[in-house]
Amino acid sequence: MYFRLKPPPDAETQSAMAVAAVEQAYVARKVNMQQAKRERLDQKIGKMIEENIRATSSMRTKMKALADFLDGAEEYVDFPFGPEASSSIDIRLATAYLRAMRASIIKSIFSDPARTYVAVPMPGVKREDLNQAETALNWTAEYDCNFNECLKDTIVPAFRDRVALIHGQWARRIEHGCDYRIYASPDEFRADYETPEAAGITEAEHEAILAELIEGNEINVEFEIDFLAQNGPEFTTFPLAKFLWAPLYAQAFEKMRLYGYQYTETPQRFEMLTKLGYYDKGPAEEVKRRASAGAMLDDWDRSRAALEGINVSPEEAAYQLAYLIVSEDIDGDSIPERYVVIWDMEKDKSLRWEAYAVRRNVPCIVPFRLVRRPDGRFLGASLLEDSEKLFREINALHRHRSNQRRLTDSVTLLFPETLKERVDLGAEYAYFVPGRVLYLPDNYMRAEMAPRQLAIQDTSRTNTSLDEEGLLQRMLDFILGVSQGQSGQEAPQDPHAPAAKTAMLLQRSDIRTEDMVGEWQRSVPAATDLLRALYFQNIGSSIAITAGYEGEQERTVPTAVFADPKIKAALKPIKPAISPEVEMQRITAIAVALQRFPFVMQMKPMAVVELWNDFVAASRIERPERFQVQMQPDGVTAMMGGQPVNLEQLVSAIGAGQGALGMGGPGQPGPGMPTGGPPQAAGNMVPPPGMGGPMANGRRR
Repeated sequence: MYFRLKPPPDAETQSAMAVAAVEQAYVARKVNMQQAKRERLDQKIGKMIEENIRATSSMRTKMKALADFLDGAEEYVDFPFGPEASSSIDIRLATAYLRAMRASIIKSIFSDPARTYVAVPMPGVKREDLNQAETALNWTAEYDCNFNECLKDTIVPAFRDRVALIHGQWARRIEHGCDYRIYASPDEFRADYETPEAAGITEAEHEAILAELIEGNEINVEFEIDFLAQNGPEFTTFPLAKFLWAPLYAQAFEKMRLYGYQYTETPQRFEMLTKLGYYDKGPAEEVKRRASAGAMLDDWDRSRAALEGINVSPEEAAYQLAYLIVSEDIDGDSIPERYVVIWDMEKDKSLRWEAYAVRRNVPCIVPFRLVRRPDGRFLGASLLEDSEKLFREINALHRHRSNQRRLTDSVTLLFPETLKERVDLGAEYAYFVPGRVLYLPDNYMRAEMAPRQLAIQDTSRTNTSLDEEGLLQRMLDFILGVSQGQSGQEAPQDPHAPAAKTAMLLQRSDIRTEDMVGEWQRSVPAATDLLRALYFQNIGSSIAITAGYEGEQERTVPTAVFADPKIKAALKPIKPAISPEVEMQRITAIAVALQRFPFVMQMKPMAVVELWNDFVAASRIERPERFQVQMQPDGVTAMMGGQPVNLEQLVSAIGAGQGALGMGGPGQPGPGMPTGGPPQAAGNMVPPPGMGGPMANGRRR
């Protein structure tokens, strides 16, 4: 049976404590200052934002145009037959390249979530502390917040906007909703609702509930309560078009006087944060008393909504705000302090000033680039902007072919004027369909050729434009580094290319992908520093984690170790491969070398554990942690399923798997490799890219 009662006392107490903690956190960091000083500071900030918007207007317009092109916004085309009849086809090749690039990069970086990041050995830091920090970092980034998901989302804006920007903060959110408890005995119910007044019901209803429980029936109690819906790190990706910074020549956040981003807030959330004390009441009331019903979406948001088929009505008011980090010497000690300022873009007024609380002023915004400019500027290169004209040229070729077919594939007849009165081309018999017979006067038909089939000349010819399109795609491969590996019959302009050319193109693509990931990973230390700093100031003295391995018990990592400023994190080494088998072959070759050179095992026993874990991750199997080995914090022992691991048996197991991958071990052939005879007999063996084999470059050696 279901009953709707008041919240139990303990739940109500926890709710009150959660709400009070959030309100206290809002109040603790708030900076109070004189009204005159605040107005002067607001004028400074307003001028910097105005100058940024004026100076970057061309860049923002270009970013919006690139986003529209990438997302497939319909393009106005009026050539050659007018706006309605001309072909406006968009093959979305830029989107195809981007998706291929994103899939390759993400698969390379996040193939094993338990080992995405590594702790870099630093002077004065114990190996045990490095292992604990590394395990906690990988666990929190994947399972405790949206850090990894946010990093995956940086590939698209980095490809499009020159740079992708992420923002991290510790988010707290209170919501009101329902919760439930199930009672199976009268004692459990009395512990929460000793009296009818505690439950908010009459004495008769209270006795009826107890009677149900005495009879052995379960009772479901529903109650409304305020609860802490979010209390943890939150990361968001935002486009360059929403980024604000000053001065414009600054190339690092540490040297910027102001940086932040614009965002949209609903009236409901604005009102809630005002009541909780997050926004200062006076400025908030002034912003709400604006003449308009509310600020509409900005150009960027309006454009994105239009692409999704959403038309935002003027009645749907929204507040255009900005989250700013401002460097200003307010206390007059000649050392600028950093503050968080919530800014209303319509009223040019600050809604809140608070102390910047991230540990040691670690920037809360981190830029990610795929291509770095030669001078190392803050804004990288936009791959989409570099290749936009080539993509548009390919679209133009497809449109040209479509328009040409309208002329060459449509029947156009030349009729004598004398037939105008005798042949009705609008009649049913005049429509050209398969099997139709069209009768003409005998004097227009040569006797020796009648009856005859209608011959249509100059049908569409696309070979020349296909060759040109193939060359343009080769140029795009050079610019973007993502190769489709087309050769032979797939590329008519190169019909005799050997299969080795396809392997070469794909290998070259891997090299370019590595280069882009190499630039992207430069920002990983700054991003992980931000993640660890947020935990350090909010989570408490320890972090409870489980690394996801079967048989491993939950354990805690001291927050001081996890967020130690001496420890630096980096992205694990990555190698984009054509297939999982190629990666596994490389690792298997190292296992063979370990068997041949046992002194390596003696000097570094844990090498075999790392090798095995990489071997499992390279297979790209689901939930690789089921088969991986967990290194202990001491860096000397390893466990799997709660049992110690015999390292010699482990390296033998890796070596035993080489036969299944077509790689013979020490003195033993693998499948497909003959036991005797010349190497040419191995007809099924395909050498890895870059290595010779029985057939190299299409010729027998």
